Amino acid sequence: MSFTWLDDGVTEDERRAVNALRNILQEAPAVAETLLSFSWFADGVTKDEALAVYHLQVILREDPAIAKTLLGFPWFPDGVTKDEMNALYNLREILREDTATAKNLMGFPWLADDVTGDESYAIYDLREILREDPAMANTLMGFPLLSDGVTETERRTLRGLRNLYDLDRSSLSALTQKPWFKDGLSDEELMLIGYFGSIANRNADAAAALIAADRAGDLREGVGQAASAIDSGEAASILARLVEVSNS
Repeated sequence: MSFTWLDDGVTEDERRAVNALRNILQEAPAVAETLLSFSWFADGVTKDEALAVYHLQVILREDPAIAKTLLGFPWFPDGVTKDEMNALYNLREILREDTATAKNLMGFPWLADDVTGDESYAIYDLREILREDPAMANTLMGFPLLSDGVTETERRTLRGLRNLYDLDRSSLSALTQKPWFKDGLSDEELMLIGYFGSIANRNADAAAALIAADRAGDLREGVGQAASAIDSGEAASILARLVEVSNS
């Protein structure tokens, strides 16, 4: 296989890829050989692909088995997208924080498929929670919210949970122990958590619905209890609509 991009001047991205490949070659020649067999390595390396090779180099140093598994995922040989590169970076950081969490994440089928933007963002939010509270991160990984693939709504929910965690850790911890949370979140519950989490940083009272739900039988009851405590007119109108739906 010829590398035509070596003949027309090496870009900064290509130089980064070559340097990472050299380090990989020293540690695991078979991994370097696999990388060199990918068509995208021969036809010109993009910025995302160069960063992917660099992140793989770091992952290889931390856990060779994970690095080799990643190379076997279908999306690695066919060219690495920005979302996939970001997923690699955040997986790298998770691996540095906690090997067990990284290995659990590697077991999710959706990571082996093409990584979507929503899934990439979800890995980032999981990483941020893991830094502060490994137990909470691993609790969340056990829910269908993450384990069976991440939709846009679920990604917004995870971001909401992260924001709410920053606001009130003890309430969120208790919230995740509720039976209605453990048995899978309905579309309405996903939307509620995502919505209140998204505005938690701007209006702490808007998060009261979920905190109240921690003392209620389910999220709808919590919403009803908290409606009068919400300062935001926008939040109040949405609460009122959801309470009306829940009572119909």
